Amino acid sequence: MKTVLLLIPLTTLAASDLLEKMEKYSLNAAQRNNACYELRASKQKEVLAAMRRALSDPELRACAAKNLRAAGAVDLFREALNDELPEVRAVAVLELGGFARPEDLPALDAATGDPQLLVATNAVYALGTYSGKESVRYLVGAARRGGLTGEQALRRLAQRDEPEALSVAREWLPGNEVTARLAAISVIGQMGDRSDLATLRKIQMKEISELSNQGRGFGLMPTFTLSRAAKTAIQNIESRHPAQSESR
Repeated sequence: MKTVLLLIPLTTLAASDLLEKMEKYSLNAAQRNNACYELRASKQKEVLAAMRRALSDPELRACAAKNLRAAGAVDLFREALNDELPEVRAVAVLELGGFARPEDLPALDAATGDPQLLVATNAVYALGTYSGKESVRYLVGAARRGGLTGEQALRRLAQRDEPEALSVAREWLPGNEVTARLAAISVIGQMGDRSDLATLRKIQMKEISELSNQGRGFGLMPTFTLSRAAKTAIQNIESRHPAQSESR
């Protein structure tokens, strides 16, 4: 015999009592969160407003975000994108990504440029949660802006096997930033073809030459890393695209 659990809507009085407990700072975090979780089924206006306020409370933020998500409170997350607290903005972009609504893509794209890295990287992650092609141009834009978020966007494009990832990686390869070049080499090794081998071999040989002339001091570690990355990328490409003479 199966046990059936019924979700009984909270009365206004019961909800008010739980809200009072949730916002009572004399209670400990566990007690306040217990009250918060008991409000999960409620879509009452005053409850949703309290959950929006609770996004600013470190002790209640996770519970409040879950409750707002369960209530489908998209507009409140959209409003939270402009919150003064970066932690709130960071939660808002993740939750909006979970809803995956095309109309939120421009706002998520703007958030990739947030001065707070947590918000920006969460925004790139949120863009990557869209399963369709509609988010690709935004991920490409974020990648081309470079930096840590750009590398994150490039990796996401490569994970999705989007051809734009290879184009961006080839653009990055001649740059000066070691981490960006490493990311580019990795993507080219994953997605490139034999037309990329000459460039990769130049990188490999240039670094080998420098190491041979100067030794492997601490300051040359980035050079050594680039050389090894290029060698690995070459091997990956050659294993996928063997030369005609080798494949006969």
